[in-house]
Amino acid sequence: MLDSLDARTRQVAPGLVRFAAGAAPTDEECEAAFAVVIRLERDLAPGFDVDALKSEVRQLKAAMTKPADGFDAPGMVAALIRVLPGRSGAAFSEAVRRVLDDDIPADFSVVYMPTVPQLIRLTKMVEGEWRVAAERLRRILEAEEEEPPTPVPDLTPGQRADLERRIAALGKKVPPPDRPAPAKLEGSSPAARVAAETAARKAARSQAEIGEGRLPAAAKDGIRSGDPTD
Repeated sequence: MLDSLDARTRQVAPGLVRFAAGAAPTDEECEAAFAVVIRLERDLAPGFDVDALKSEVRQLKAAMTKPADGFDAPGMVAALIRVLPGRSGAAFSEAVRRVLDDDIPADFSVVYMPTVPQLIRLTKMVEGEWRVAAERLRRILEAEEEEPPTPVPDLTPGQRADLERRIAALGKKVPPPDRPAPAKLEGSSPAARVAAETAARKAARSQAEIGEGRLPAAAKDGIRSGDPTD
């Protein structure tokens, strides 16, 4: 239940989650999740039954000791009665079940009887897991659903044609980019001298071609000897 609902939320801030649009829990899911929260909080309440405690210790003895071990079951019960107040009896029962099912941390022994401190530590671990699960479920049940995005209506053929005309008109209004004027190289720098020499050679070659009749007459007026932009 917790994992399935948690997968449909996203965190929008530390400690704040929201359901994605359309992913909010149904009324049936909310009722089931709230029932889980109530059960977890009820099981976390302190208190235990002495007869149930004795039965659980007998289960541990039968599963993990032999008659020759001389295990003192009444002594463990008496020790647990002294340290269990303030702890959850349901969590202790879950701790015993995990020991019997070998579903315990690696530092617990599965060969010998667990000690009273080990059982209490495992009980506190179970309580912590249940408390976290209850708090997460409550936070998820209080989460809001995100607003669905506003749908964008489809354009009619007329609207599409009008939009295309407007885009084309905007393209025509854009002025052409300014072309920078050719830089004139003047002065006595090496680049200026090279430019002057190149312009002189071009002018001389053009004059020679005019004299030989190889340059069209229409181009004669456009020759300005010595102009590096010709």
